[in-house]
Amino acid sequence: MPVEPPNLLPRLLLAGSLLCLAAGGALLLLARGVLPPLSLGQANPADAAIYEYPRDSARNCDPAVFIASRDPATEVLTVRSGPGPDYRTRNALTHGDTFLVFEYRGDWAGIAYGHNREVCGALEKREVRATHRGWVHVSGISFLPGLPD
Repeated sequence: MPVEPPNLLPRLLLAGSLLCLAAGGALLLLARGVLPPLSLGQANPADAAIYEYPRDSARNCDPAVFIASRDPATEVLTVRSGPGPDYRTRNALTHGDTFLVFEYRGDWAGIAYGHNREVCGALEKREVRATHRGWVHVSGISFLPGLPD
């Protein structure tokens, strides 16, 4: 009696569906800035140091907060390893997360966030060595009210 080959169509459809689902999730994370942009054979730039300048500098070591402009439940502020979209993603802040702003480079700000014990008030330029530090786009920064500028 001849043996019929197994019907592989249901398995192929399931595998194809799972692949599409995974690709769609990756595209969503890429669009939100959680995943770094894809590069073809190009390495991300080296991490950029963040500096604190003497206290008389404008907007140095200022407390700030991320306030989502669209949907607080899903919008994130991507923290990168340097001032620009080509740097790798370190983390993402969510609505209401607070941080300290130390330095600006163009449209990017060097910050320390999380439960750091960073001390402000350097007498001379120094590198910020907080465990949780990185760069965010200035569009995601709201300075906390009631604090001197």
